[in-house]
Amino acid sequence: MADSAPKPDIPVVPAVLCGGAGTRLWPLSREARPKQLLSLVSERSLLDETLERCRGWEDPLLVGADSQRFLLADSVRRAGRAIALLCEPSGRNTAAAACAAALHVARTHPGAAVLLLPADHAVADERAFREAVQRGLAAVEEGRIVVFGVRPDRAATEYGWIRPGASHGAWSEVDTFVEKPDAPTARRYLAAGFLWNAGIFLFRPEVLVEELATHAPEVLEAVSRALDAALVEGPCCRMDGQAWAGCPSVPVDIAVMERTARAAVVPVSMGWEDLGSFHALWERARGVDGNALVGDAVQIGSKGCYVHSEDVLVAVKDVEDLVVVGTPDAVLVTRREGCDALKPLVASLGRRREVLEHPISARPWGGFRVVDAGDGFQVKRIHVGPGERLSLQRHASRDEHWVVVKGAGLVVVGDEARPLAVGEHVDIPRGVAHRIENPGPTELVLVEVQLGDYLGEDDIERLEDAYGRAD
Repeated sequence: MADSAPKPDIPVVPAVLCGGAGTRLWPLSREARPKQLLSLVSERSLLDETLERCRGWEDPLLVGADSQRFLLADSVRRAGRAIALLCEPSGRNTAAAACAAALHVARTHPGAAVLLLPADHAVADERAFREAVQRGLAAVEEGRIVVFGVRPDRAATEYGWIRPGASHGAWSEVDTFVEKPDAPTARRYLAAGFLWNAGIFLFRPEVLVEELATHAPEVLEAVSRALDAALVEGPCCRMDGQAWAGCPSVPVDIAVMERTARAAVVPVSMGWEDLGSFHALWERARGVDGNALVGDAVQIGSKGCYVHSEDVLVAVKDVEDLVVVGTPDAVLVTRREGCDALKPLVASLGRRREVLEHPISARPWGGFRVVDAGDGFQVKRIHVGPGERLSLQRHASRDEHWVVVKGAGLVVVGDEARPLAVGEHVDIPRGVAHRIENPGPTELVLVEVQLGDYLGEDDIERLEDAYGRAD
């Protein structure tokens, strides 16, 4: 995509919201690796697609989970831009994220406007999107907080809607925000000229801060204190957890947009989709028979189904309007109608590993996949990229056994360092410092067998780490 978008009179800083667990896309999306970090519609992740869409404006800002900062940093490296990371100690919804972005941009880019956009959207017509942002700056100059309203092509029940009010040419006042409707209500909204609420906002930082001070002062106070006490590590601004914990969890729509008299809407037709649910993925990929098949998936005699496999063959026969999703460690089967409402199901699973960890876990040095697990044991397949190394670490509750199956590594166990080739192995007793690195030009793959009373990822004491991780 070209970087030659028309330059606005007001500099625009995109602030990309990339937090959240993405429960509506479980089991593909997990707490440790949510939907915005997955490649769902192309070979690139949704976040990478969004960062590409931001070219032509100022360098973006990412607002995301502190626990995912190294994964976010990977996207930053791929983007090749000076992108700052605002790291949230825990999820507090979009009002807190918007407040943090506004305060940060006010300090780093005086006079700029913030373009607040989620990382899990698709935009087919990027020229139309950029032109809409340009139109929105006219409202921003009038002290307005702009929301972009997508012209609907169907009576969608999965989106919030906006009723436009008095027109000011390029933009309109907001008459009413309405929540996700039922089907008959959505048809009335469509006929009456309502717009979809895209959840993309444009504003001057000081304007949002003023409205937060009026309508959600608890959010502004907590986020301000968390930002003032933040720990800065390179591009990462890790906001203070104690101050952050006092912030209410509320969407910016409810905290500000539904209460302010300064809301404006800019209508746009840009081929927009919110990719936060299986229904949205089905809408995007379905064929003439109404089925969408992703991965190793087949069907006979079925209609209106979304079938997705990340590993094993998934087959459906003579069924209609189902969502069937298979990963190496979990399978979801639900009706397509209502498939957006997965949050109660995921909540009922508690803190199970299948909710927290993706079966293929990314790390700064590569990643691993849990191959098998049971009472007192776990088996992983570990991939280490060329020139990368694991941290020097030790464990209090487990022993480990490593076998190299591809490439060659350099292993350290206690005071001994030696090369490890294909077919060679090493034992690592609990409590002993150890590390493996890949000095070669190709991928290193090893099988790790863990044995012990506790095998959680938090049983890692890092003594030295090339990526600056203390936790």
